[in-house]
This record gives sequence, C-alpha cells and structure tokens, in this order.
Amino acid sequence: MDCQAAANRIRVGVPATVEHSSEEGNESSKASRGVAETTQNFITFMDALKLKMRAKDQLHPLLSELMVGYSKFPKSQEWEGRPKILHWLITLNSMRASDEITDEQSRQILFDIDSAYQEFYKSLT
Repeated sequence: MDCQAAANRIRVGVPATVEHSSEEGNESSKASRGVAETTQNFITFMDALKLKMRAKDQLHPLLSELMVGYSKFPKSQEWEGRPKILHWLITLNSMRASDEITDEQSRQILFDIDSAYQEFYKSLT
C-alpha cells in the first residue's frame, strides 16, 4: 500500500488543515475565538455578581475585559448594550478599589449585562 500523503503528514507533524489553511480559515478561526472569549467574559462577569462580588477591584477588571472583547465585533457601536456596559465601566472606574456597589446596583448591572449578552448572542445568527 502506497500512502505518501499519510507518510508526509507524519513527517511534517501537523494536520493538513493547519499546513494548508487559508487566510479565510484563519479569519474564521479568529472570529470563532473572539465569540468564545466574549461569551466567556459575559458569563464570568455575571457569575461574579451572582457570587456577591461587589468591590471595584473585583469587578472592574472583568468588565473591562468584557468591553474590550465586545468592542471588537462589527456593528457593536450600534448595539443597545454598549452604552450600558460603558456606563457601568465608568461608574466602577470612578470608585476607589475598596468601594463596593450596592445590592440594588448589582441587580441593575446584572440586568443590563444580561440584556447586552442576549443582544450579542442574537447578533451571531
């Protein structure tokens, strides 16, 4: 049996999809990774609130990372969730590290972030 392609694959040490991937494939991979990371950031931030994290130094880094990922998507400037995320980022940024948001603020930010997440999710279809 002559399996030159298989032998070459073993010699090269990477799958053919990696060796022969096109730029389009790379772009698709980057987009998929961006979706996964942004989804992770949404869920992580909402979980932090549900776990009763309230201090600025706990929430600000998570929300900041969420905003960075969220902003990379085309048309994210037009989404209704963006100003809400930005509002909370500014609010947290103006606090001292040891300051905490109230339970009422936590409930509102969770509602706003969940709404932004639903909008983000719908934009993927």
